[in-house]
Amino acid sequence: MLSFVVTLDDASCLTNGYLETTIDWIPGMNNIRLKDLPSFIRATDPNDILFNFLINESEVAFKASAIVLNTFDALERAAVESLSSNLPPIYTIGPLHFILNQIYDHRLKSIDTNFWKE
Repeated sequence: MLSFVVTLDDASCLTNGYLETTIDWIPGMNNIRLKDLPSFIRATDPNDILFNFLINESEVAFKASAIVLNTFDALERAAVESLSSNLPPIYTIGPLHFILNQIYDHRLKSIDTNFWKE
């Protein structure tokens, strides 16, 4: 199983320096720390709904005919190449916010590529 989700022992791991731990188990990503991973893939509760959703989606990815990522090759080439050896074809089409700027239909201008609050 290819899964990039992390279960932390408890909430103290968020403040005691544990997130400074360098990890080496993500192919194509060198010198990355736990704190560099998005917070939604770190959980202190293994029953967290988003945490389990991500585990499920990472398992389903193997059955896809292709995967589309909002990034571009020059930025994350090593990681994309590493993932490509284990997954269906991966297409990098980003950054999507630049493509969005080319849309002239005013109804579509309200689409945002970031669902997280600024």
